[in-house]
Amino acid sequence: MTSLVFNNLGTYAEEAIPTPFDCNTNFVERVEVLRGARVALTVTQAVTLASVALSNAALTVSGTLAGPELDVTLRGSSVLSHAAGDSNGVSIAASTVAIGAGSMIDVSGKGAFALPETEGRSGGSYGGRGANSYGSSAPTYGDACWPTDLGSGGVGDGSSIGGGRIGIEAETLVLDGELRANGQDGFIYRGGGSGGSILLNVSALSGAGVLKANGGCNGSYGGGAGGGGRVAVYAQDLQGFAPSALEAKAIAGAEWGTVFLGVPRTVVVTCTGQGVCDPAGPVVIPYEGMEPFVFNPMPVSLATNGTAVTPDMIFEWVNTGLWRGTADDAVWLERLNGQDTLAAGFEALTAGQAVAQPGGGMAVTVNGVAGWRYTLERRESLTEGEWLPVPGQADILCEVSGPLQLNDPAMLPQAFYRVVAAP
Repeated sequence: MTSLVFNNLGTYAEEAIPTPFDCNTNFVERVEVLRGARVALTVTQAVTLASVALSNAALTVSGTLAGPELDVTLRGSSVLSHAAGDSNGVSIAASTVAIGAGSMIDVSGKGAFALPETEGRSGGSYGGRGANSYGSSAPTYGDACWPTDLGSGGVGDGSSIGGGRIGIEAETLVLDGELRANGQDGFIYRGGGSGGSILLNVSALSGAGVLKANGGCNGSYGGGAGGGGRVAVYAQDLQGFAPSALEAKAIAGAEWGTVFLGVPRTVVVTCTGQGVCDPAGPVVIPYEGMEPFVFNPMPVSLATNGTAVTPDMIFEWVNTGLWRGTADDAVWLERLNGQDTLAAGFEALTAGQAVAQPGGGMAVTVNGVAGWRYTLERRESLTEGEWLPVPGQADILCEVSGPLQLNDPAMLPQAFYRVVAAP
């Protein structure tokens, strides 16, 4: 393996000029930045990297860090960032990403300047609107479900800068350090920048790290605070994830941004009257339903839409893989899906849960929660018609946590099933 090593031998100087390096060849497979080195890495074309490792060092990246077996590791007090205004942000497509305690991907104040609609001394907007001051802030923008934008700056005597962009796609992400995309604080006569975007799309996520896309503070002499940014986390396995902070906050006067945490899942199983049930290859039905779920362990400061989340709060799982708090918050639902209501949801079925019955029909076993009620629903088309409860299999109380079996003996040519759960 061909390695390129930058080692500053432990000499640390924050004001040091980064060493520029253009990576435009597959000749280099491993990049190491060590002991106080500062490197500006530009990936100018598709490069198959095997390893990028930082140890008590700083790396600013332009372009995408990618490779089918790529490992990205940050140790000690390392910092990975991107150049200010780079719309590509810190973009990683890897097998494994590990960010150790004390290290961070920090793109705070690396976003965009103020939007044209931002007036007076108002704060910048993105996921949440900046605070108005001597004029109006700009409207919010971007996709709460899949945030990829830079945050924007506040105005006044010059412009502040919004938070940058972090995007990680990996098989495994171990986050014990920090991901930061905060907006720049305001200054004299100047509003603060909005938070930026953080988007994680991983198979397994673990760690007790920090994710923040908060708006910048208000400036003195009337500068408005920046709005919150947008955070979205998609993962198949969240069992080892207990972040110490997961935020897109803003201070008083500005709006909080959007924070989502969840698991994209398949939701239905097909059964035929010929005695075949196939939950191994079910089909996703997007944008339909929610599943109440208690997130345990609860992040210390997870909050949504300005409402702090308590350890006993019930979340709602929307079938896009999104989490949010405050089930009765119609305003939040309006921001999520364009309407202030959302249909009841269903529990995913996996291989082994659904078994065909002799002569047709099916039996499904779910891991019930004591005190919850379960309903087996079906329809003959995956995309059309109403989901109707199976006779005798509606609103069944689970008295003791554990396996709960639901049955449909009906002989249908084909049926699609889902399990609705409600506390």
